[in-house]
Amino acid sequence: MISILLLTILCFILLGYLIHLRLNNLHQNQQLQLIQEKLKKYEIQIICFTAIQENNHNLIEFYYNLGQSIAALHIQLQAVQKIWQMNPSQAHNSLLQAYDLSGNIMQEIRQISQNIDEL
Repeated sequence: MISILLLTILCFILLGYLIHLRLNNLHQNQQLQLIQEKLKKYEIQIICFTAIQENNHNLIEFYYNLGQSIAALHIQLQAVQKIWQMNPSQAHNSLLQAYDLSGNIMQEIRQISQNIDEL
């Protein structure tokens, strides 16, 4: 009779311990799920930051190229101004080149603006 009582008590103790282990396991699983959700959010943020960084790099490159194009246009117009009196025909050709260059610059600006709007 005492042995059955001891076995019953032991079973309750073991059952309580198993329930305790199961609750700990559930708690740890919940914590792991929270950590996985945070990691997914961080992964999305990294992807967004990478895209922003790439866009910034592209914009910096665009501004650099735009600055070079504007400098070339300015030099072309200075040349036209200086040779206009001496050789109007050459100045006219140079002015046409400057006009083409300004058209290319404007087209490039429009294209970049469209790309930015699509972001």
